[in-house]
Parts: sequence; C-alpha cells; structure tokens
Amino acid sequence: MKKKWMSTMIAAAMLGMQSCSIPAAPIDLIQAPAAQDASEDENELRQALPEGSRILLPLSQEEGSGIMFGDIDGDQAEEAIVVFEDGSMNSSHQVAMLKKVEGQWKVVWDTKGAGNGLDFTQIKDVDHDGIPDVVLGWVLGGGEKGLDVYTWKDHSLELLHKKGYRDQPLDSNEQEISLP
Repeated sequence: MKKKWMSTMIAAAMLGMQSCSIPAAPIDLIQAPAAQDASEDENELRQALPEGSRILLPLSQEEGSGIMFGDIDGDQAEEAIVVFEDGSMNSSHQVAMLKKVEGQWKVVWDTKGAGNGLDFTQIKDVDHDGIPDVVLGWVLGGGEKGLDVYTWKDHSLELLHKKGYRDQPLDSNEQEISLP
C-alpha cells in the first residue's frame, strides 16, 4: 500500500512539474495585426518608419491609402509617399518620401502633417508642369479641411499650395484640383 501511494505521489509530482508554468502576461501576448493584402514593398516601408508608427488611412476615399507610389522626382524609379502617425507620446502626423537605395527603403524627405487626421491622398500633376505633385487633404476640425500640394523642386518636395475646403478637394468635374 505504501509503495502504491509513493508511486502515485511521484507520478503526480512529475506530471505537475511538466504542466506548471507561469502564464504569460497579457501585454506579452498582444501583437500588431498582420497587414492584410500588403505588398512586399508596403511591408518594407513599414519597417523603415519609426517604431510604433501607424499608417493613416484617408477618411474620404474608399480605396485610398496612406501609402502612395509614383515617380515624384523624375528619375524613372518609383518613390513612396507615406502618411503616418509617429507613435510617440505626443504623436503627430508625419509625411515621408522614401526611395529604394541598394534594395532598402530609406526616408529622403519628411515633414510634419497638419490637422487631426488624413482626409485625402493623391499623386497627380495638378499644376500641369509635367511633374507629379503630392496632394494631401487634412481634417482640421469643425468641418474644415486643409489641402497641401507638394511639388518636386531643387532635390526636395516643396509646399506649392495650401488651401481650405469643406467637402471634396476636387472641383466640380471631379477630376481636377483647382489651384489659383
């Protein structure tokens, strides 16, 4: 009887040692959601941004994105424009232009974004000079929105135009952004 009791205790102790472990803290189990339908370039772009950054999605475009691709500087290679929240304690909106250098995306230009959120994104030659412009609409609050148009000049993006709008940044024919 004593031998049977001792064998049972040893088996229970061995079983207990194998299954007992300290559970992981909930914070250790939380992971960023996997990017769905993201291209390889988009995933690489996310890696080039500051840690904790979050890509912004434009509110007024069903299929818009905070990541746009186009040949901004005329070198026959696509650059990426990324609009993101930097993830710091005083998080702010940022806009960056990234270029592939030796197979890696590198930030070559950046600036602070405006407003409380992203409303609209587009790469389009709005001033009809043959060079694609970067068009960003920002939610400013109180129903107001602000449009920033950047153009490539002297090896950098420069603010070409800034204007306010309420509904859509496009003019009545829904194809052009009206600049003065």
